[in-house]
Amino acid sequence: HSRPQHRDSVDAINNTIIAAAMSSPICTIDRTILNEHTIGDMDDLGLAVFAKLCGANRGAFVLDPPDGNTYGCLSFPEVFSTNIGLGFNDTIPDSATFTQSFAAGSISASQAVEVVDQYVNAVYKTSAEGASSNPYGCDLGGLATLQNCTSSTGTPRSLRKDKDLVKSVTLSGAFIPSFATGGEALTMDEVKEFYTDKD
Repeated sequence: HSRPQHRDSVDAINNTIIAAAMSSPICTIDRTILNEHTIGDMDDLGLAVFAKLCGANRGAFVLDPPDGNTYGCLSFPEVFSTNIGLGFNDTIPDSATFTQSFAAGSISASQAVEVVDQYVNAVYKTSAEGASSNPYGCDLGGLATLQNCTSSTGTPRSLRKDKDLVKSVTLSGAFIPSFATGGEALTMDEVKEFYTDKD
């Protein structure tokens, strides 16, 4: 039996993605926070992950390297499914089907994390020109982190003085009124006092 030509092209795309990822920054799920043990504890996976990222780029993304198609929340590439071991007839075509498949147990927790990771990476790479060097573009409410991000000297690039990982946070009330700040919008000076480095 020979392998289908389609499968060979999927393997070639995956190998190219892996080689590119090894040499350039990638936005990936922070596995200390979101992993196969914690993903089931999320109240609403669709809201936590897809609502945030579906708004980026108006929901559109392309694969790296491109395969000639544009994808989005309503159209996942087949490679997302084959990368997690699903057969060609069991693909996850979109974010709604993904959340339903996970809730129904049709895909495992580790497979769900892998699909989310592929999606986060694809959206980040497609976000804007130079996104791969923009640590602010890797934002998923604290669930994602930027990896392989080094400066021209080869040292890890970080916004923090201690060079630790940068995780996104929401500073509720920083720009608009919020329940967390008593319904008031904070000035930038008030933000510095209201939120500490530990926040």
